[in-house]
Amino acid sequence: MRAGKLRHRIHIQAPVETRDSDGTVLRDEWNTIAIRWASVEYLSGRELWMAQQVASNVRVRIVLRYLAGVTPRYRVGLLTAAASATATATGTGGDDTDFDKIFNIEHVNNVDERRIELILLCTETA
Repeated sequence: MRAGKLRHRIHIQAPVETRDSDGTVLRDEWNTIAIRWASVEYLSGRELWMAQQVASNVRVRIVLRYLAGVTPRYRVGLLTAAASATATATGTGGDDTDFDKIFNIEHVNNVDERRIELILLCTETA
């Protein structure tokens, strides 16, 4: 894996399960578990007709160095280069409103089971 291709700063986030007073599980919060350099490549953009409306289904491949425990329950937040530099310098970032793009992880591939790199196949959220 060439480090030069890893030019996007991503936040890998896990859902935080909180319960309301009735005991119902709410999943409206996310916790950043890792910040890594990665390669983000758009694979396709398809328009789907759903309920007579056009919805965009953008598929993305994210390649990063191996990180144990990443599952399809997680998501990835992406910052632009300028926003990433500001967040790193100030120690802020990680809220939903801070990310330029959010990707839901659909599949996690530990390439050749060697624990060297991960390939995440994701879809972009609206």
